[in-house]
Amino acid sequence: MKEGNISLRHRIFNAVFLVGICMSFSCSLINWLLGLGLLPTVLTALCGIITVGLYVAFRKTRNYEVLSLIVVVFLSFVFSQSCGYLLGGPTLAFPIILLLTLG
Repeated sequence: MKEGNISLRHRIFNAVFLVGICMSFSCSLINWLLGLGLLPTVLTALCGIITVGLYVAFRKTRNYEVLSLIVVVFLSFVFSQSCGYLLGGPTLAFPIILLLTLG
């Protein structure tokens, strides 16, 4: 498929992927500069690496439905929950965020 014939949802999917990649690596850099520790820095960098891998898989396969489902599950149930628990702990807003995400 030529670049001019890409549908709107694929363009939005590309934009969201690219913004997510930039946000992951910039957040990792900020965590490192602020001295927040190795675990938050590595976790956000790992999210960026996984996102780059998923973006490459999307560009090769053009399988929008499966990859968007993988991204939603990964971000909702793995990444956001682990970041919330590591950065906030069980006593802060983590239980509320967990309930809202699961809902």
